Amino acid sequence: MLKSRKIMTYLLVIFMSFQVQAKVTQNPDAPKVVVSIKPLYAFTYEVMRGVGEPTLLLQGAADPHHFNLTPSHVKLIKESDLIIWIGPMLEHFMVKPIAGKKKRDISLMSTKGLNLLHRKNSHGCILEKACVGPNTRKKDDSILYLKDYTTIDPHIWLDVHNAILMVQEIGLNLAAIDLKNSKIYRDNTHRLVKRLIAFKKTLDRKAESLRHFHFISFHDAYAYLEYNYKLKNSAAETVKGHDKPSLKAYSKIRDLIRKRDIRCILVDPQHPSGIEQKLAKEFKMSLYRADPLGINIQAGPNHYFILMESLIQNFKKCQHKHKKHSHSRKKHRKKKQSSS
Repeated sequence: MLKSRKIMTYLLVIFMSFQVQAKVTQNPDAPKVVVSIKPLYAFTYEVMRGVGEPTLLLQGAADPHHFNLTPSHVKLIKESDLIIWIGPMLEHFMVKPIAGKKKRDISLMSTKGLNLLHRKNSHGCILEKACVGPNTRKKDDSILYLKDYTTIDPHIWLDVHNAILMVQEIGLNLAAIDLKNSKIYRDNTHRLVKRLIAFKKTLDRKAESLRHFHFISFHDAYAYLEYNYKLKNSAAETVKGHDKPSLKAYSKIRDLIRKRDIRCILVDPQHPSGIEQKLAKEFKMSLYRADPLGINIQAGPNHYFILMESLIQNFKKCQHKHKKHSHSRKKHRKKKQSSS
């Protein structure tokens, strides 16, 4: 017994020494990289593997829509060699400190080749080239090809195609500011892109059954998932962004629930509208958690993959509840008809 304890202690010492050695041998001249949100941290972490680690600004359940920088955050930004963020539509708090900084920053919203979707109008129509104006069969040219980024849905990472392009952009910028480690960045970028391409195929297969599925979420953050997988957020037809619904909007939502037999609500823990519970009780609906940022997922290289998998899984749970209820209603209707 004593001998086995000594062996375990010896192995633990060896393991700890390897951990310390790993930290010591890490490049002391690695660039100081500051990243705004967890999905971008996951990409940057992997691209920098073997060189250094980025610093994440928004820790825990911090919300980019309502975040305020502390003096320590400002210091991190000032001392950084590279800042990686989505853009002012999501992290408006970063505009001022970045404007006063001469060093490089990447606003990934401006990455070439991204699939960008404009925010929905009051008729629930995504403002992009396929958008059709209300009460007409013609495209509404007044909302096409808008160059103003304030109209764009900033949750661009929820499209894996965009994630791939952002990873490549991160790799190029890191290689440009740290030439001696450029090969490492290129190799890491290549590996991560390859993994994302395979992941997209898997995710697409899993989401096939979700086509034309109706759900409710009062945080209109899922336009990229809706567009790619032909989903429909009925609440987005009545509520803008993550605003709380008005009495008129609430009445319309209730009508849509009845008309489309919607059976579940996706709740964003950062943006609860306050009426999810009320609707769930009235219509006997189920509540499922959905978080586009993955605030409860540990920051690290696997964060993005876990995030996307969990979102699709929650949509499928929501759909299963809908199908189960629809089947029950049909069965009840047939039974009623046969008895009469």
